[in-house]
Amino acid sequence: MRMKIKNIIIIALILRGVAPMTIDAQPLSASRPEYMLQVAEEKYEAKDYINALNFYTKYYEATKDRSVLFKIGMADMAIKDYTKAEANFSRSLQKSKTSKVEINEDARLYLGMMQKMNDKYDEAVVTLEEYISTSKDDAKVARAKTELEGAKLAMRMKENPRLLLENLGTKVNTGNSEYSPSVNGNMLYFAALRDGKITVIDGKEGDFYAKIYRTGINAKGEFDKPEPIGGEVNRTGAHQGNVSFSPDGQTMYFSRFTLSGNEVAESTIFYAPKQGDGTWGAAKEVAGINGKWQAKHPVIGELFGKPVMFFTSNMEGTKGGFDIFYANKVSESEFAAPVNLGDAINTAGDDETPFYQNGKLYFSSNGHPTIGGSDIFMANWNGATWTKSENMGKGYNSPANDAYFSMDANGTSFFTSNRKGGRSLKSTCCEDIYIVKKEPVVIDLIVDALDPKKTPMKGLTYRFMDLATKGTSDSKTSDKYTSALTPKRSYTVIISKAGYYNDTLAFNTMDIDKSTTIKKTANMRPLPIISANLEAKAEANGQELKGVNFTLTELSSNKSDSRVLDTYRAGLPLNKSFRLIAGKAGYTPDTVLFNTNGITETTTIEKLLKLKMKIITVKKNEKIALNNIFYKLDKFEANDAHMQNFDEAQKSLDYLYGIMAKYPAIVIELGSHTDARGSDAYNLTLSQKRADGVKAYLVGKGINADNIVAKGYGETQLVNRCANGVKCEENEHLQNRRTEFKIVSGPTSIEISEQQSAVKN
Repeated sequence: MRMKIKNIIIIALILRGVAPMTIDAQPLSASRPEYMLQVAEEKYEAKDYINALNFYTKYYEATKDRSVLFKIGMADMAIKDYTKAEANFSRSLQKSKTSKVEINEDARLYLGMMQKMNDKYDEAVVTLEEYISTSKDDAKVARAKTELEGAKLAMRMKENPRLLLENLGTKVNTGNSEYSPSVNGNMLYFAALRDGKITVIDGKEGDFYAKIYRTGINAKGEFDKPEPIGGEVNRTGAHQGNVSFSPDGQTMYFSRFTLSGNEVAESTIFYAPKQGDGTWGAAKEVAGINGKWQAKHPVIGELFGKPVMFFTSNMEGTKGGFDIFYANKVSESEFAAPVNLGDAINTAGDDETPFYQNGKLYFSSNGHPTIGGSDIFMANWNGATWTKSENMGKGYNSPANDAYFSMDANGTSFFTSNRKGGRSLKSTCCEDIYIVKKEPVVIDLIVDALDPKKTPMKGLTYRFMDLATKGTSDSKTSDKYTSALTPKRSYTVIISKAGYYNDTLAFNTMDIDKSTTIKKTANMRPLPIISANLEAKAEANGQELKGVNFTLTELSSNKSDSRVLDTYRAGLPLNKSFRLIAGKAGYTPDTVLFNTNGITETTTIEKLLKLKMKIITVKKNEKIALNNIFYKLDKFEANDAHMQNFDEAQKSLDYLYGIMAKYPAIVIELGSHTDARGSDAYNLTLSQKRADGVKAYLVGKGINADNIVAKGYGETQLVNRCANGVKCEENEHLQNRRTEFKIVSGPTSIEISEQQSAVKN
């Protein structure tokens, strides 16, 4: 009598689809061994590997029949229990004195594969080499050679410490599989069965079909609990998965599939449009791709400048199990005839889960040499062909199965793996989603400078330019220049210092993919010793002026130098602009502008500034003070013996002579004054003598005596506070010891030049 079999299902999403694993709920100890074997064979043929494994195991425990150890290992391998699979393949190869069971030599191939997937690469190499040397099956030997190459690759491949790899955690990953992660906007979509537990198929199991979920990142930077997407995509009666999106995010592509045992039986590609409320509309089959074959893993990309759909299929013409094809896009829902991607991508194994971005195709394969079961590979499109597929390396790949690579616009990538350390419900049965953030590439720049003697220099000016910004990004003066650089950029640094030629350093970060410090040294060469010198004089009416106030200003810094000189001399910096002003009391100043641009040899710049005398009008009875007429104590004559600094006094006297010679009809009063020291009478007499002395000087030069009235005022007309009894400084007394003149008859006004020797009161 046949027993009624009640199935218990552990829902596990294997690499390419959904795999219900069933076991008989009846107590098998009451069944006959031959019946256990019969049911085990039926379950195995139906690809119901977990129930087949259950019956095979119970049969072996009852009979110790070593002939089933190979099948037990194959069932273990099918449900991804690599540790038990390795043990059972190894046991099946052990000869027994009491058993005459013929050894299945293929167990050695699968043993080597399981050793590789259990991270025992050195043992795998020995096992696979032995199999290659003894097997007569060319196809399996070819596979063994590929597996051997993968094991050796794993032994020499280094870990990538820059990969920041994280399991997405318990909110996203469960004991069952999560697969086909794909980013649309700021949301992560994936497919999964979310029970996380054993499901009993007894008519009460409810809706246990795989659905498409989505999740976003919350304020804490963590993924929220996923929810099934809204709309009409998910449906009961079939599994949904392999989700991707059009570049504009408005169309979803996915596959809907059914199962036979633990393997996909049928798979068809669908599309669904995005609705205004953010949900997805009714799903429809895409045209041109689906047929009497499995079509899955759709993703939009580009070839020959045109949009295409990449997808996986086992249609006629594949090179192995599943190959990757492309079909030109006609519309969101229609595609042209599929084309196989060729030998650079597809192999005798399974090549699946394509993802395309910026000329790169990422996919999973167990037909290329792998370090585990299925590894993630990448190939570049050069505009005409695909480059050789490259293994993405450790981190992305592991001894287990790694697939469904995808990447968002910011370079953050996602993939699935059933590697150890995940959340599998049973052994390594199930895939988790992992996120990979590359360690930021930190590129530091240090620039210094050396003189011709290779001595470090200080106080240089560094102009740093990021050529992507087309301008100076930074400029500063320091002993060294440091800056953070951006990958994939070109830069220039111009180093300068007074007295040296500039040095320019050009470099880029195009090929830098790991953190590093770029050190650059400028070699500064001294300029030839070139000087620019200024020599400036001033004149008025063709006569050189002495004691001129020269003011030189460097225009860019506004720094000035002001000095009273007969001739102004100064050293000038090169490549600067200047303003020179010459001034003197009684004259209108003159200004010249000049620069030292383009000077290549020592040069003296000569400048002659031309001042004009200022003309003032003096009216009758207005007093004009004559400067610099100072007498020695008790002296009064206008000569060198009686006067202090007679040279300067003589200039004032000659100035007065010039006025009287110009105006012959003029009659002036010549008044002399003293300070308050001494008696009033004495001072009055002294001042009269001094007035008479000046008159005598002028008469001696030819002026008519009748034109001069000499008058001494003594201390009667002090110009400050220094009266009798007031303590004053000598310079204050000096102000009172003055000589003045005024017009008393003749012209009512005259024009004279305003010079230092005469001050209008």
